[in-house]
Amino acid sequence: MNSIYRSLLTALLFLPLSFFSSPSAAQDEVQLLYGGLLGYAGPREDESLLLASAAIGQVYAGPARGAPLGGNQLDSSLTLRLGSFRFKEYILDEGYDSIPFFGVGGTRGINDFLSTRFSLDLGFGSSWDEVDLMFMPIKASLILGPSLTSGTQGYFKPYVGLGIEFDYFYETSYDFEDFSEWGFGFHFLAGAEYVINSFSLGLEFNWSSVEISGSDANFGGVSFMLNLGFHF
Repeated sequence: MNSIYRSLLTALLFLPLSFFSSPSAAQDEVQLLYGGLLGYAGPREDESLLLASAAIGQVYAGPARGAPLGGNQLDSSLTLRLGSFRFKEYILDEGYDSIPFFGVGGTRGINDFLSTRFSLDLGFGSSWDEVDLMFMPIKASLILGPSLTSGTQGYFKPYVGLGIEFDYFYETSYDFEDFSEWGFGFHFLAGAEYVINSFSLGLEFNWSSVEISGSDANFGGVSFMLNLGFHF
């Protein structure tokens, strides 16, 4: 036990000397190494310490709003939509086959996983018995999907969503009276897009169910669309 106490006492006596003694060549190299890691390799330790906070800020800096947050975006986007719609009701499907449409949508992020979208589309079709149709779906959707980082320039985003919609239908015919009605319903959607810089390109599938008062037919259907987005 006495040998242990003597060793501790000796260490305590030499400890103050280490603070006041001049640094050796090896100590100088260690100090220069610390300064180099902090972004400075000069001989003065105080300037290296002043750069410590700046170096840490360069290594770990919180992203600004609108910048990728671990692959996620909280920005807004304007989307141009081009697609094809088909009624799911057999009689309507047989009459109009596939109807091309185009539109525009606006998306706003709520957090890293949720966003809201408002869209307006316009489609035109003709049936085999010379009946022309114009329809206009107006949709409000809640979209859920993570953004998966795929590089420093962009990210991949798969998503699903649901929402409500108001559809306007207008039919004109040479043999029958014109038909003009509003329908109300809901929709489900699933898609994916790749975002790079301020642009995105994506594909989307949409299923809808729409009812018109006074009609037994379901005016909903399925659609596939190509989306071109501009982010800001």
